[in-house]
Amino acid sequence: MVEPGYAPVPIVRAQAPLQYGGPLGYEELRDAICTYLRTARAVHCNPGQVMIVAGSQEALEISARVLLDVGTPVWLEETWILADSTCSRLGGLSGDTRPG
Repeated sequence: MVEPGYAPVPIVRAQAPLQYGGPLGYEELRDAICTYLRTARAVHCNPGQVMIVAGSQEALEISARVLLDVGTPVWLEETWILADSTCSRLGGLSGDTRPG
């Protein structure tokens, strides 16, 4: 029974069980980003080349792990204190700040 002045709330059923998404992020968002990059920036890519991350620190950490070897010297602008802490967490990267 619905109280007077209140509308019934529709029940929405999920089409798939609640679970973690793919490791690269929400596929429809990655596809939309690719469409934008193709039309606005003339960048040819596919959703498999785009990764959605939670923030800049996660992006830096993933990039550093993939692109750099242990012991690689890294130069950072002074304003990138958080990036310096990312280098410290990864271990083996020698972060050196330079004036920006």
